[in-house]
This record gives sequence, structure tokens and C-alpha cells, in this order.
Amino acid sequence: MILNNDGILQDFASDMKTNLYKGYDYSNTDYYLAIKNGADDFWSKVYLSNATNKSTISYTLRVDENTIAVLIVDLDYLHKFTKKFKGEDDTSVVRITDKNGIFLSHPSIPEYVSQRMSIKD
Repeated sequence: MILNNDGILQDFASDMKTNLYKGYDYSNTDYYLAIKNGADDFWSKVYLSNATNKSTISYTLRVDENTIAVLIVDLDYLHKFTKKFKGEDDTSVVRITDKNGIFLSHPSIPEYVSQRMSIKD
């Protein structure tokens, strides 16, 4: 998504069905506010996207003084991607965690994701 400096959606690109429309106001989102308050970039926590109605994370950065870019990452897509990598015992060898070690994808034991288990556990 491309937002203007006021957090209004200017343009977007997606290969999936979305609820996006130009002119939508994103000025109250954590990712917009982080950039507006001076961060160079921002990785969100997991949230339910209003654009896709799916669990997502996003990466946001300032492109120039008037433009903010938001990359939305669908966690279902990441989970399907991690399932492709299997060890000799046919279990998944790739897992994805957030910065706190909470599993975002664990194909071998999906309950770890739904129970918000940590790699530390």
C-alpha cells in the first residue's frame, strides 16, 4: 500500500482479493503512527488485516517526505511456504517466529501457533 503523509491510501497492488480502496484512512494504525512519529521503518505485531481479513504482519517505511509504503505479509502464505521444507523424517525444518520468539508458523506442530507458544518453551 502507498499512503500519503496523512495516512490516506493513495495506491495499492495485490494479487489476492482485498477490501482496499483508494482514500481509506490508515492514520490510526500502529504502522502509520510509528513512521509519522519518526521511525525509519516498522515491523508490526501480528494483527487481523482489514484489507484481507487474515492474520498478517506488515513492514512499513518512509519512501520520501510525502509517501509511506506498507508491505502486508499474509501469514497463511508464509505457513504454506514453510511446509515445503522437510527433513529426512518428513517433518518441517523451517519455523517462523516473531522478535519475541512466538511461533508464527510451525508446520510440524500447528498448535504452537494457535497457543502462542514461544521457542523458549
